[in-house]
Amino acid sequence: MKEDIALVLVTFNRSELLIEMLNSAIKQTVLPSIIYVIDNNSSDNTAQLVSDFSKKYQDTIKVSYHNTGANLGGAGGFEYGSRLAYEKGHEWIWLADDDVELDPNCLENLIKHKDEAAILQPMRVNMDGSCAEISGTDYEINSITRLNPKQNTVQDIQQDWETVELKTIPFEGPMIHRDVFAKIGFPDPRFFIFDDDLDFALRAQQAGFKILCVRQAVMKRKIPFVQSRALSGWKGYFMYRNFFYVQLTYGNKAIAYIRVWLIFILVTAHTLVTGKAKSLPMLFDAFKHALKADFSANDKYKPS
Repeated sequence: MKEDIALVLVTFNRSELLIEMLNSAIKQTVLPSIIYVIDNNSSDNTAQLVSDFSKKYQDTIKVSYHNTGANLGGAGGFEYGSRLAYEKGHEWIWLADDDVELDPNCLENLIKHKDEAAILQPMRVNMDGSCAEISGTDYEINSITRLNPKQNTVQDIQQDWETVELKTIPFEGPMIHRDVFAKIGFPDPRFFIFDDDLDFALRAQQAGFKILCVRQAVMKRKIPFVQSRALSGWKGYFMYRNFFYVQLTYGNKAIAYIRVWLIFILVTAHTLVTGKAKSLPMLFDAFKHALKADFSANDKYKPS
């Protein structure tokens, strides 16, 4: 049985993870109609691996490989892939990274709820089975006293549940109806990485679309995300800039400016106290560029 669902996988130089993801996709109890592999110009054996996989399973599922020609980041890759799938006319577009793995009945359990929401998010777990789903069940962007708008996540739910409404999503597994793209457009490639998914979720909700997390649709996350480590490296620029930009774009203007200035001051002070002053130029750039909605420094901070 196949549904009109295009699985869009974005990858970059991680062929050993990509093949594991592809193998989990082919084992779905309900198969997508096609798999689009969006390659951000990998320098490893990704192209050959996808070709071999496609030939092996050509009688089971169609696999379509696309090299973007440059490292567009996750944001650019998802924009490229979702636009491609939309233009091909697919009803549902299922977005995922290369570092996750699908339980065999993940898609089957997602589509059980396809009449309940326009965006359906799987339940992410760590490889040891513990909950890794930190999508927000709230996102209060207009509170000065609430520096972190997302304070409640799926991880915090104590009672039994089958589905729960979300306010934020990751681009790790959401199945999105084409009506969403038709009304709000595609992921914003300017973000490069981080918060492109938050931006998309906020736009979707502004347009009246509902987002649900489906507990029985399980997706395994292979690489734990350590925010403190990411903030101290090149990813920190994108995390800070994009977070500040989203607050300024979607929040009440006066409240948003107070909040981002306060966060910037606190982060600067913490950086100095912890002896990490060398990261201050990056932080200053991120803040300045967010205020100006300036995305021109992507090439400066993204890895070569």
